[in-house]
Amino acid sequence: MKNKNNKWKKIIFMCMGISIICAGCSSHSENTQTKENGNSVFMQESEWNLEDKNNQTENEKEYEAEKDVENMALTDDQIELLCSMTIDEESVLKGQLSDWQKEVLNQYDYAMEYLAKKYPSYTFHMVSCENKNKLNAYTTFTFEDVNSPNEYYSLYLYVDGEGDQSTYEAKDNFYGKLYEEEFAEKMLALVQEKFPECTSAEVILPYVEGEEFGENIDLDEVFRGQLKVNQDTRLIFEEDQMSDPEYRTKCQELETYIKESGLEGSYSVHLVDRNDPEKVLYEDNFFGE
Repeated sequence: MKNKNNKWKKIIFMCMGISIICAGCSSHSENTQTKENGNSVFMQESEWNLEDKNNQTENEKEYEAEKDVENMALTDDQIELLCSMTIDEESVLKGQLSDWQKEVLNQYDYAMEYLAKKYPSYTFHMVSCENKNKLNAYTTFTFEDVNSPNEYYSLYLYVDGEGDQSTYEAKDNFYGKLYEEEFAEKMLALVQEKFPECTSAEVILPYVEGEEFGENIDLDEVFRGQLKVNQDTRLIFEEDQMSDPEYRTKCQELETYIKESGLEGSYSVHLVDRNDPEKVLYEDNFFGE
């Protein structure tokens, strides 16, 4: 009887052990599942946060770009000028400009105001710009009169200092278009007073000058020696056959006469055959006062 009872006790203990083991396995399985589900939720939340952060960053970029466009509203002329200086036209069109491009616009605005003040009767269009660099001590703008396109002039813009402390000074040569013809007429009249055989005077005014050389120059002041204007003049004389010493003496007399008149500039003198104007008999060059 005792052996029988011991047998049942063993069976009961075995069953209890199996139950405990099964319970433990079940608990481990649930914990593992919970942990895995927790990791899954954590990953989903992290991915969502990262995506949201990316979207937020893109929105901030778009907002900044919109602010740039709003703050840097450009005219068609400004866009054209900047696009001619860069390969990144898309950024220019959006108004997203680098510091050097903003500086170009500052210089552009100054140059346009300078031209408007100096030549109030004319309207100009900037064609191109070359920044100040190691080879050039100034920024060079090429511009045209809108009423005479494809005739190009130069404006040099000198920059002193940097950033907000910088100052500008401009010079240009547009005034030459306004006065070359009248200058040539007055030059011919002056030379013919002593040398009536002078038949032609051609004058160019290619040199850049400041605000004093605008659209109201009084050329009488120039020929009285009161205003100095640098210019290049070509004078044609119709002559008979003379010896070289005679030609040289005549050119020396002309040089003295020009210098006494107070005129500056360079002069090219061509003495041509009176009977064959295409035949040059003698040439000379000299500078004025």
